[in-house]
Amino acid sequence: MTSLTIQLQDDSLLEKAARVARAQKTSVDAMIGGFLASLTDTSTSEESEVARRQRLVEELEESFRTLSRPMGGKGYVNRDELYERP
Repeated sequence: MTSLTIQLQDDSLLEKAARVARAQKTSVDAMIGGFLASLTDTSTSEESEVARRQRLVEELEESFRTLSRPMGGKGYVNRDELYERP
């Protein structure tokens, strides 16, 4: 096991991280180790990024389908009808 020393500019950051770690039933060391592992594991991070983007596209398309509404008004057939005056 290798040791790593980190100097933080904001003392309260460590306290906040410790609270998050306790809530997740882990340690700050384990959270930092997990972060570094995810940062350096390019195969899963690239795959998960592609999957995340695909999921976002699908969610956006679904919102278009479910939230789109007819805007009303006359349905113009051609340009001449668009500018026709009564």
